[in-house]
Amino acid sequence: MVLKYDLEKIKAFLTDFHNMTGLTVSFWDAEMNQLAFMPQKMPAFCQLIKQVPSGKKACLTCDKKLIVECNRSLKPITAKCHAGLVDTAMPIMYHEKPLGFILFGQIKDGSLTEEESSELLRELGKKLSLPKEELAAAYQKTKKLLPHAIESTANILHYATLQLLISKTIDMGDHTFINQIDEYLKENLENPLSVSGICEEFKVSKNRLYALWKKHFDITVADYILHLRLEKAKHLLTDTDLRVHTVCSMVGIPDYNYFSKLFKKHCGYSCREYRNRFPLILENK
Repeated sequence: MVLKYDLEKIKAFLTDFHNMTGLTVSFWDAEMNQLAFMPQKMPAFCQLIKQVPSGKKACLTCDKKLIVECNRSLKPITAKCHAGLVDTAMPIMYHEKPLGFILFGQIKDGSLTEEESSELLRELGKKLSLPKEELAAAYQKTKKLLPHAIESTANILHYATLQLLISKTIDMGDHTFINQIDEYLKENLENPLSVSGICEEFKVSKNRLYALWKKHFDITVADYILHLRLEKAKHLLTDTDLRVHTVCSMVGIPDYNYFSKLFKKHCGYSCREYRNRFPLILENK
């Protein structure tokens, strides 16, 4: 589905939610990429953890894993991160398809006893080589909610996200034909794709295709196909343990060397670096 996101309205929505609840919140698009985050300054506890490279990596992993699981189930999911804080991911749905995701949290579990919290901090401090006293001081400043309050927050947020559709903050437009082409491309990325092939599949002239494409996209057909291939490659690299040779074939760029150069150029990392930097499911099974 072809979607357009109004980032200014999304940021305003997240700001209102944060101002009302005091909770950290982020917005992710339908391709599971984070587009916006509030507040810009993280809670002291999370700042402290992210000062440690392994802690920062674990935080990124937990966030993305929760979004991936939410995308799979298409239902709100609440889970604890590696540091023991509670996060909730919820899909923004339309006709059984996700248009995006909201992730809120960095919440202290209000149901933990003092002894359980102390043990949590002791283990975390040991794992990240951080002083327990410093962790404890930052932990005390973290927002605390009981499980039923977190569930109620998610329920209210669900209804609030409907406004994102009404206000066209997430604009689905009336792009039936373009959406059909978009779905066709996504379902056939492992195969050769071209403008001529699209025109033949949908019985449309090149001139009409180009006119429609220019109306809905800021990039060429070829660049959009490459974008889809690279996005799929990124998910395969982080969600599976498939070899890179297999990944490049699955996204329709069977030449390993050419694929590697394209990936590095457009994503900023080699395939190996990307997999190591953004490990999602592999380290959390």
